[in-house]
Formats: sequence, structure tokens, C-alpha cells
Amino acid sequence: DDNGDGAYGLNTRIGYLPWAGPSNYEDAVVVSDSYAKRMTSSHAYQHQLAVDKTTKRGKAAFLGAFAGKFDKPVLATVGDDGVVKKGTVVKNGDPLVLAIREKPVTGKVHKRNTPPLADASLVWEYDDPGVVTDVAESKDGPVVVVETLRPMKVGDKVAGRYGDKGIVSKVLPDGQMPYDKEGRALEMLVS
Repeated sequence: DDNGDGAYGLNTRIGYLPWAGPSNYEDAVVVSDSYAKRMTSSHAYQHQLAVDKTTKRGKAAFLGAFAGKFDKPVLATVGDDGVVKKGTVVKNGDPLVLAIREKPVTGKVHKRNTPPLADASLVWEYDDPGVVTDVAESKDGPVVVVETLRPMKVGDKVAGRYGDKGIVSKVLPDGQMPYDKEGRALEMLVS
């Protein structure tokens, strides 16, 4: 506006200046660590395991084929049906649904008593931990909903009220950000 105030929300302290070469060139934006934490957003992810006649679900079936894949504390969060329990906090690599699937036979066939098995489990593949908020059974298989809180990161988009936008190129510690005339660290640097 006429006073030089931008409408970025949350009373953000913004500096219009070039910073560290291309760090905030054109639509690149540099933000402070404290601002990135204030801009934490909530995300919900729905995962579903498609079950067919070659798929077996359940903790016992999975452990029979892949006994050492997960630690005991992680396996304690999974029910006998192979589905993670509601309220569980999952970290990257933790199972949501334990399942095995018969591998298709290709090439020469050797007589075996049991078909070769593959791990068909669903796992939490995000860096931020999440909380299992809902577990349901559909006609195609189990559905698990996980909610997570994610702070602003490099690559996220920011937009102002008037259509101005940018992509976060760096998240800097507050001590590395320039200061305003009152000695407060700026939270966003745009050019």
C-alpha cells in the first residue's frame, strides 16, 4: 500500500533487498527458521492397500516371510490383521499395513512347495512424523489416514494478497537474517 506494507499475513517482517546472490532473485524467497515454523501446515494422507487373490494381510503371515524387517516396538503398533492401530505416531519407514504377495513366476519354473513371496506392505514414506487418525476397511482393502504437521521448507510456494508469489529458496537461522531499524530479525527476504 502507500505506506509500503505488504499483505503476507501473520504480521511478517519483510525486507525487499537482494540477498546472497541468487538466493532471492526474481521469484525466489528467503525465510527465517522461526517464520518457517510459524507457517507449519497440517496435511492428511490417505493410504490404501489394494488386495487381490495373491495378497495375504496380517502380522503372522508377514512375519513368516520377513521376520527381521521391523523392530518389536514398531510391530507392537500393528494389530493381528496387519493394520496399524489408530492413534499411532508413525515415522519414516514405519508400516501402515503389513502384507505379502505372491511373485509372478517368469522364465523357467522349478517345482516348489510354496510360491516366491514379495513384501507388499504400505509404509509411511514422509520425512515428518504423522498420527494415524482413521483406519477403515473398504471393498478393495484397508484404508489408513495419517495427519502430519509440516513446517515450511525449501520449494514451498508463498503468495501475497495481490497475486505476488514466490518459491522458498532458503530457510536461514534467525541470526543470519538482516535486521530492521528496531533490531528485529527480518522473516522474509524478497527482491
